[in-house]
Amino acid sequence: MTAETAGTAETAGTARRRRRLLPSRRTVTVVVVVMAVLAGGAYALKPLWQPWWYAATICGGSLSADDLADVLPHERLQAAEEHMDPASDRMSCGVNFDDDHFSLSVSVTTDPWKADQELSRAFDTASEPEFLFPAGIPGFKAGLGHYLVQNCADLPRDSDGRKKYLLTKVMGIWNSRHGTPAALRIAVATANSASKATGCGAAVLPLPRQPQTHPHPVPLNKTAGTPCSWLDKAPLPPSPSGKPWQAVPRTDTHAPVTSCSLHDPGFRENYADFSGWYGTWSQSQSPFEKGPVMSEGFGRATARCDGEAANFQIRSSPSPGRTRMAREEMRSLLVTFAREQAKHHGCTHLALPGKDIYPARSG
Repeated sequence: MTAETAGTAETAGTARRRRRLLPSRRTVTVVVVVMAVLAGGAYALKPLWQPWWYAATICGGSLSADDLADVLPHERLQAAEEHMDPASDRMSCGVNFDDDHFSLSVSVTTDPWKADQELSRAFDTASEPEFLFPAGIPGFKAGLGHYLVQNCADLPRDSDGRKKYLLTKVMGIWNSRHGTPAALRIAVATANSASKATGCGAAVLPLPRQPQTHPHPVPLNKTAGTPCSWLDKAPLPPSPSGKPWQAVPRTDTHAPVTSCSLHDPGFRENYADFSGWYGTWSQSQSPFEKGPVMSEGFGRATARCDGEAANFQIRSSPSPGRTRMAREEMRSLLVTFAREQAKHHGCTHLALPGKDIYPARSG
């Protein structure tokens, strides 16, 4: 082989190797198409990544990605404006749909006045909690909010002598299936983290793993350890249906609202509802704006518990065609309930309604 022939062969071999190394026009086209498909798929799946990203970036990283995935919608979301300053007695974080609408709102405060405002907004009028939380979790659900209230053992009272407690509120746009128990776990995780950050000293709450329990009637002799235990020995009148009375415990004994119902198994609706409300916030709520009173369908007693207001009530509004509880019997049950609650909570200055019973308002 001559030098000229060898050079020509080397040049041809080099060109073939270069052609093998360089992608063909068809290959380039395929790669571009594949990358476009992957990019489009990633954009479509991005909302599925959001819970894990938010778990690492909002609320001090205290929330679980699995819980966030359970309560956040699949739309593309954005982090809410965050304020995490324990020294200011208030912290907030969350996730928004847009600048004006939230998907998840988390807030914490240890300021008594701010906490009272939040609780007052939770109840436009004195109403029953929708369902109780698992045992040991001091809170209730009202509307779209989960509220936890804990005493701050390590924080001094404020300048007005009011004790401080940790109020944790979690709100979202969800139904009961998606809101439980993930939304409550978010509230518990936030409360546990905030208690450390603020120096509150509240007891560590257990993370619930089971769905929240909806209240259901139980025999009176099965009410031990519930807010209805007093009914087992109360002077109850005969039930309208003639069947044995039952009770419906609507809150845990640790809840900031005590709620219990008297149930006649012969009817669907509860026969009478009993509630205890603890804290200065309850004074601004109707029907707690005045002192003790007794009417045909409602009664109220008051007390002071740990230096703050407490209010006890009975409501009885049977459906048409049912016998209404006698007013004297209502007053007797309210007195029994209020005395039991005052004893249980260490309350003083118990004020009971007089024997005058006012007619129900018409209209």
